[in-house]
Amino acid sequence: RHGHSTGVRLAGWAGGSPEYVGSRPFRPGDSPRRIDARAWARLAAPATKEYDQDVDNNALLVLDTRVPPDAWKTRKEKEIKELEAAVSLCASVAFTLGDDCFIDLLLAGPDMHVFTAWPGPVRLDRIHELLAAVEPSQGDLPQETVLALADRFRETSHAVFILLNWSRTWRQLAELAQRAGCRATVVLIDEANRRHAGLEEENWIDNVRFLPPDEILAQRVKTL
Repeated sequence: RHGHSTGVRLAGWAGGSPEYVGSRPFRPGDSPRRIDARAWARLAAPATKEYDQDVDNNALLVLDTRVPPDAWKTRKEKEIKELEAAVSLCASVAFTLGDDCFIDLLLAGPDMHVFTAWPGPVRLDRIHELLAAVEPSQGDLPQETVLALADRFRETSHAVFILLNWSRTWRQLAELAQRAGCRATVVLIDEANRRHAGLEEENWIDNVRFLPPDEILAQRVKTL
């Protein structure tokens, strides 16, 4: 699963001689070494060269922000620990994935953010900005969001689901990702011994990693 990157290549990248395939508008974060002077002169606007081997592994992040109704009642008095842990973990995963691939999409609650047209070096900054403003939500994902996310799996090498709850929608999306050949990592922010409706019956219990929120907030989680 690959897609055209629009930013500077990762350090240490090696391969065959890339073939020039055209030019596109220059964007912030593009390497000055890729500036296409001839296209710039012709179009009277900065342009950068593109090559057919400018491809990288693509990933997407799914952050569940749905909190129980009773959490809304106490929100003014305290932070929602599970949501804070989920956001923190999502930020760490984004930072780690950024070393190996391009994150093309972030679904934070009901809001979908696509970064396909963004230069690679600025995507992580934008993701962290969005995560800093995440708010708790309620209700299921809109069906159009589910369908749009499902369409992305065919172009994605790795999908990471960071969930506060288990539901039929998450099971459906995780299964669609696997069928599309996309590696799905599913993390549930909860104690391992707590039961979740449907998780055991659907034979997904062995495919989900449980992470207690206190462990995440104390920075004791090193790997997924």
